[in-house]
Amino acid sequence: MDVKSHLYVPYVFKTFQGFNVKDIKEFHKTQHMQIILEKT
Repeated sequence: MDVKSHLYVPYVFKTFQGFNVKDIKEFHKTQHMQIILEKT
């Protein structure tokens, strides 16, 4: 049985004034996140 880890993204990373979050990518090896925004 495969166990998939759930991506926990704090609420602060989901809201940017004037932008919608289009995509969030998490890189475990390098311990960084990439947040793709789209201007509203």
